[in-house]
Amino acid sequence: DSSYYTKDSANNQTLSSSHRFNMNLQIDIDSLTKLELKPNVHFDEGEQDNTTINKFLDNSLTEYLTTNINNRYNSNGVSSNSEAILRRKFAKKDRELEAKYILRYNDNSSEGNLQTNTAAVLFDTIINQRKTNDNRSNTQYGTLTFTEPLSKSFILSTEYFIELGASNQARYTYNADPAGAFTQVDSLFTNDFVNDRFQQRGTMILTYLYKNHRISGGLGYRNILIENLNQFTNLGINQNISNFLPNFSYQFKPSMAKRINIRYSTYSAPPSANDLQPVRDNTNPNRIQEGNPDLKPNYQHQLNFNANVWQAMTGRYIWSGGNATFTQNAFGTNTTFDQFGRTISKTINVDGNMFATIYAGGGYPILNRKLTFEPSMNVSYFRNNNFINDKLNTTSTTTLNGAFAIEVSLDSLELNIGADYTYVNPLTTLSTFANQPYNTQNYFMIGDWRFPAHFRFKWELNYTLNRGRAAEFNRDLFIVDLELQKAFLKTENLIVGLSINDLLNQNINLQRTVNGNMI
Repeated sequence: DSSYYTKDSANNQTLSSSHRFNMNLQIDIDSLTKLELKPNVHFDEGEQDNTTINKFLDNSLTEYLTTNINNRYNSNGVSSNSEAILRRKFAKKDRELEAKYILRYNDNSSEGNLQTNTAAVLFDTIINQRKTNDNRSNTQYGTLTFTEPLSKSFILSTEYFIELGASNQARYTYNADPAGAFTQVDSLFTNDFVNDRFQQRGTMILTYLYKNHRISGGLGYRNILIENLNQFTNLGINQNISNFLPNFSYQFKPSMAKRINIRYSTYSAPPSANDLQPVRDNTNPNRIQEGNPDLKPNYQHQLNFNANVWQAMTGRYIWSGGNATFTQNAFGTNTTFDQFGRTISKTINVDGNMFATIYAGGGYPILNRKLTFEPSMNVSYFRNNNFINDKLNTTSTTTLNGAFAIEVSLDSLELNIGADYTYVNPLTTLSTFANQPYNTQNYFMIGDWRFPAHFRFKWELNYTLNRGRAAEFNRDLFIVDLELQKAFLKTENLIVGLSINDLLNQNINLQRTVNGNMI
């Protein structure tokens, strides 16, 4: 076993311009038929100059490998995401037909250089490459939905979805010849893929209505055909994916102010073309990524629950809920470290990933709603699996949060004072160093005070205490934002203001993260 430290720094410079055209046109063909058109087109250009320095240090904090990386490139592209929707109602109540067409088009290209210089104890490496990237895609979607009331209590909805897509990604990497011209193609980092995708999905949902209850259940069947051909190597990846996608929902609505919802649904997504392509990306030679042609689509189960109560006479309200997600064949990462700490990563399928959370809160006004107490809480659990040097690493995180606020609402003053506390307990199976809980306390005051002569003073004060982190990050921050406004004209439409953000210059972003692909 060996331990090491990394110190990374980055300097990114970006210059970009974007021009967008959007339009929304609604046409009433007749009293029962409406047509909606939403065309748009985007034109983008950009320049980037990114410099990254990776330093690797041993246990005595002595540098043994340093890499300077510079990526510089220009890009331009045009894209469109346009829609057409036709809705038709009928004389029979709740009978409805909807047809939707979506066009997504992208044509982007970039050209640039990658220069790296690695200095190590045992070797030195220099990379000087020219890279070109052309991406084109044209995807068309069509959805036909028909809703038919079978009786006063039953409603049947059917939907047919079709997708037809074609894309091309040509990524070429050139090494310099002895004369300095970039004429030598590097096959290890070059690909030219053509992707064709054809998807069909049929769904049927039956809804039952009884008094204050609404129960819906349905089943969908989906088939996706994917053909992926590498024109550079003449190797292909073909996939034929079929899924059953059940769903269920229940709603209880005893009154306009009370509601309970429960929903179960399933979802499946195929791997992206970039994850499938067995071609390496050496944008950072210390963090190389490669594709995995053996990836399978994931399958996700989602359960949602929420309940809300509101009392109009008193202004009291309660909200609560929860959701859980469990994923089979989830997309994880397999990371391999070499003896210097550099990595090669690829996407793999893993089981056991899940996320669950429950939450609740409310408002309890008194004194004719001039004073309101607002408690809330949230508990969440997250677990995912990855592999490090072919060993399973399970990362789980439990988060507990509680908050309490008092809201004051007077004729000329609105004030919100409160506090919240968050406790986080991360655990990983391959690293005891990361298994250290930490917490954050936050105290705040937000105010809005209106004065005569149309003056207005606003403020927001946040005092944050960070604990359980490294010594340099256990810092207390006091953020002060102030604003003074003066309104003119009878309508007060002309406002002149002076604002100060972070008066004490303490707006520092402190975060602690636990990564499943690092130990």
